[in-house]
Amino acid sequence: MILFLNRIVFGLFIFTIGFPTHSFEASKTNEKISLDPHLSYYEDSEGTLSFSDIVRLTSTGNLTKNTGGVLNFGFTDSAYWIHTSISFSESVYKYKSWMISLDYAPLKSIDLYLRKGDEIKHVTSGTSLPFLSRPIQYRNFVYPLTNDGETQYDLWLRVQSDTSLQIPISLWANQTFFEYQTFSSYGWGIFFGILIALGFYNLFLFVSVRDMVYLYYVLYLVGLSGFVLFLNGLGFQFIWNNTESWNHYALLFSSCFAGFWALQFSRSFLETKKYIPSFDNFIILVMSIAVLCVLLGVFGVNISLPKLSGWAAVLFVVTVVATAIKSYLIGHPIAPYFGIAWSFFLSGILIYLASVFGLVPTNYWTDNAVQFGSATEAILLSLGLAQRIKLERKKRYEALQSEHKTILKWQQAEKKLIERASYDSLTMLPNSTLLYKCVEDFKAENISQDKRFGLILIRFKRFHEVSKTLGNNQANRLFIRAADRISNEAGRLDNVLPICRSNDYFHFLSVIDSTTFAVLVEMTDNPQAHQEVAESLLNVMKKPIEHEGMLIDINAIAGIVTFPDHGNNLDTLIQHASIALDNSK
Repeated sequence: MILFLNRIVFGLFIFTIGFPTHSFEASKTNEKISLDPHLSYYEDSEGTLSFSDIVRLTSTGNLTKNTGGVLNFGFTDSAYWIHTSISFSESVYKYKSWMISLDYAPLKSIDLYLRKGDEIKHVTSGTSLPFLSRPIQYRNFVYPLTNDGETQYDLWLRVQSDTSLQIPISLWANQTFFEYQTFSSYGWGIFFGILIALGFYNLFLFVSVRDMVYLYYVLYLVGLSGFVLFLNGLGFQFIWNNTESWNHYALLFSSCFAGFWALQFSRSFLETKKYIPSFDNFIILVMSIAVLCVLLGVFGVNISLPKLSGWAAVLFVVTVVATAIKSYLIGHPIAPYFGIAWSFFLSGILIYLASVFGLVPTNYWTDNAVQFGSATEAILLSLGLAQRIKLERKKRYEALQSEHKTILKWQQAEKKLIERASYDSLTMLPNSTLLYKCVEDFKAENISQDKRFGLILIRFKRFHEVSKTLGNNQANRLFIRAADRISNEAGRLDNVLPICRSNDYFHFLSVIDSTTFAVLVEMTDNPQAHQEVAESLLNVMKKPIEHEGMLIDINAIAGIVTFPDHGNNLDTLIQHASIALDNSK
């Protein structure tokens, strides 16, 4: 009796699975055929249903038909069973090889049951299993299917994951699938090529200029690459395919790593410690949260790591955008580049997370929102870094200009000080300082030639009496006229040595004090030259000086000494010449 009942149950089982709830007929080969509208599903909240249980539920119509686009259940601990039936029309009979593609890489556990006639095939895959165990070694989950004419396939999937539970299923002709994936690989190649090029470019800048902001940006790009590699499955396919356990931590670690260095890059790039110190402390706090999230993952705290990484990523990006806004409000010149760049990335993150939580439909644009946003953000940030270099060069140029102006001011001030120290303030003729330099230069140039020169001191003997009579102001004007007369005469005479040159004009007369002048005379070719010059200068001063309608006789006298007969330095020569003046009549 029991054996009879078992046969009846088995017969009913075979009968029911032969009449699926929903069926789809493939009639195209040159495009992706979405199975999403033809799916039905059942939530296994306890995760205890077996395959025979779900077959029975399918036959009794207990599965829910999908009425929307891609099935998206968000973050859930439940397992979901998915069912559809596939057959092929006569128009595609000659196309034997087909692919069933589950186009969402971060799924932890997948059980595929494929029934063809009486044969049931069971395949297990997912990120928790070795990559090499997949029937087709591809970043998403792809299963081969053979078109045997009028054969009908029944497909059940049991899917469970600690990430967002999205189940986009499509059917492809074999050739069309690989053509599309080849084209898709070009896009991913361009995306990662951009990141790699930007990484090496900024690493080169760091090595060249030793500015840490470029290294922070490179580290951020490394974290961003890990984040995207996990989401699209390329990381598991090419990088850590022998370490499936890393899939449990990859999303959290890469997002926190990228967030930490993005925040540190923001601090350095926008100089928040200098311009917005209070908000800089908040950024440091958020960076600490990134480290805390990683520690939670390392020590195995009972929490959903993908959900934690999602909220952490939102926190990081919102903080960075807020930093850009605050920097813009205080007038930071690079803040617009920074803010626009991160707004693109924030938009990509938010659109992707919205699709993860089921808030917006899942499609090509939402699936790749992070990639589009991050690529645009990376390019704009590089433009911002270039603008930063331009501004830094401008600042350096302005600093050099300011330094140059300061140096010129110092030089002008120094020149004025030298002029004050070297020239008489009344007549603007050289004083004893320049006379001393002229004597030393003459001695140095002619040290081996035994050349001689004479020093003539000319004093206005009655000048003090004139000053008392006329007053200081009138006396000073008279003194200037007398100095001009002697200077012009000295410049006209042969053998008189120039004392200095200023403004393309040679000075032949030096002021010793308020009534005394000095003239240097070379005596090499004419031993009597100093006496002839003295006589000429005294003769020119015999004529009275006209001043304010008066003819004033100043009465000049001269004292003459020779080098080296009367001294080897200027002080000694002036001392002896002064003695000669005192004895002069």
